[in-house]
Amino acid sequence: MIVFKTPEIEFINLAQSLNGMSTLINDLELRVRFADDKTVFAEDFFILAYIARCGVQDRLDHFGWPIEREIMIPALDSEPILLGEALVHTIDWLPEIANTLGLKLEYNEIMHKGPAFYELQSVLPMDLRNNV
Repeated sequence: MIVFKTPEIEFINLAQSLNGMSTLINDLELRVRFADDKTVFAEDFFILAYIARCGVQDRLDHFGWPIEREIMIPALDSEPILLGEALVHTIDWLPEIANTLGLKLEYNEIMHKGPAFYELQSVLPMDLRNNV
């Protein structure tokens, strides 16, 4: 479970999570597109889904920031963009990637903190869990 700091610090952490996700999604999409064996990307995708759940969705649920709020995501734009736009370019891509990889069930379980979430959390390195 994430221990939240002040809303200001957590908004910066949200921006960092979204920025990292954007970079990881772009990289993963490229590798998946040209791969014959897509199963080798499951681990990368699960880490991405974990970041989406804990680094983004948990913060959004806890703080309730409006999607009209501006946020700086350098991987997406050199100027601030709306939070809603950042979500469209990150979290909203994950179901499509999950479907391409045949991981839709696992993705849904991670995003809804089902068994796959806790199984994944138990094998992730502590430093990754603490820095999401």
